[in-house]
Amino acid sequence: MTRENIVKILKAQHVEIEKILHLIDNYLEENKDIDSVFVHEHLLKFGEILMEHVTIEDNEFYPDLIEKMKKAHEETGDIYNFIARMNAILDYVYGFLEKYNSPEKIMTEHRDSFRALYIRMMSRLEIRINVEELFVYNKWTKLKSLEEKNNR
Repeated sequence: MTRENIVKILKAQHVEIEKILHLIDNYLEENKDIDSVFVHEHLLKFGEILMEHVTIEDNEFYPDLIEKMKKAHEETGDIYNFIARMNAILDYVYGFLEKYNSPEKIMTEHRDSFRALYIRMMSRLEIRINVEELFVYNKWTKLKSLEEKNNR
């Protein structure tokens, strides 16, 4: 992966994540009886994509963003606070995935209770996705353009 297309990759992963989240949500809304194997398989796929996504953000995107901010003589304290707030959302999502890490655990929850908890988790993650795309991805793109301009 090159740094030039990192934002495109992260946004594409957001699309994949949101497709799975909405697929599960629609399934839960339309079905009285939960096929816990179906839900679990999609939660696993969601978790895999999320882990890959977060690994790219933590190991490549955010360090590069912070480096670009420092080169542009911008204050980085806010980005560290932002990362901490986004990680709190991620902890909540991982807690949900751990709580429902098997079809049997999904089955023990009443459908409406599971769906309510699922929607809460999904909503928090969508907040993270929206804020990343509106704030930090745009910031990285602007700093990248400035860096390219200065390197000419």
